[in-house]
Amino acid sequence: MDGKEVPFEQLNVVEGGEGGDTEELGSNQFVYAKFYKPKGVVCTTDEGTKNNIITELQRRGMSMSSGRCYPVGRLDKDSHGLILITNDGRLPNASLRSKFSKEKVYEVEVNDDLTPTDISRLSSGIVITTVAQRDGRSKPLTAPTLPCEVEQLERRVFKITLKEGRNRQIRRMCKELDLEVLDLKRVSFMGISGSDLRVGEWSDLAAAELSIVSSAIKSSSAAPPSPQRLRDWSTAEVASWLDVVGYPQYKESFMSSSIDGDRLLYLGTPDQVDHISFHLAELGVVEEDAVKLEGEIVALCEESC
Repeated sequence: MDGKEVPFEQLNVVEGGEGGDTEELGSNQFVYAKFYKPKGVVCTTDEGTKNNIITELQRRGMSMSSGRCYPVGRLDKDSHGLILITNDGRLPNASLRSKFSKEKVYEVEVNDDLTPTDISRLSSGIVITTVAQRDGRSKPLTAPTLPCEVEQLERRVFKITLKEGRNRQIRRMCKELDLEVLDLKRVSFMGISGSDLRVGEWSDLAAAELSIVSSAIKSSSAAPPSPQRLRDWSTAEVASWLDVVGYPQYKESFMSSSIDGDRLLYLGTPDQVDHISFHLAELGVVEEDAVKLEGEIVALCEESC
């Protein structure tokens, strides 16, 4: 605690909710930490990338001796605030998967006064477009954002609560309203707050926060097959994994494209991460699903490495 790695055995059993239930988080040593990511830090596990989050955490005293750690989800380079760090592959599945997606709360400052119409449009959903590019080709992907809770805090500041996590979603939503984001801070994720952290500070999760993690893992009753043998998965096993993570509608297209575990592992490698959305679009995955499925693939591949 207080910036020091705690052996998992001391965190193995955490108190549940009001009922006092307990949840075994596992028998190995796991890391569950939170980090106030500064602007400029990149949420990638590729330590060859300048200002990557893993090197930044090591520079700030976090030990990686318990195994490969990675951020739970992403926070873009120009944004700052709370991000969770773990080496427990169940946590991304339990918090980011569409069926179990948890709330992310942001405070956003824009360059002009907000109007009631702006707040209404942000909360009801805005159609945004992203473009996936590869080998000189581009494919526009367009879909509305899901309805969400939006509260105006100041003339030019609002709080927004999202469950989806599309690429630069808040910035794109504001752009559609002719607003420029001047500052974007994530203040909480899945009920865990970053208010006790200063910029660049990290800490292990407290007991109450571990209880939230425990509940999330417990509620995600199904788990994907063991990724330790991901490279050996057949196309049928990949299709079964799609069932588990909540995307059975794409099983046929994955099967017809002969995507096996080895191919899935390739898609999740650092040099291919920027192109996953393009590959998924070719498979007929709509943008809203593609962003979440991309996270599932990356988490699965990182856990298997």
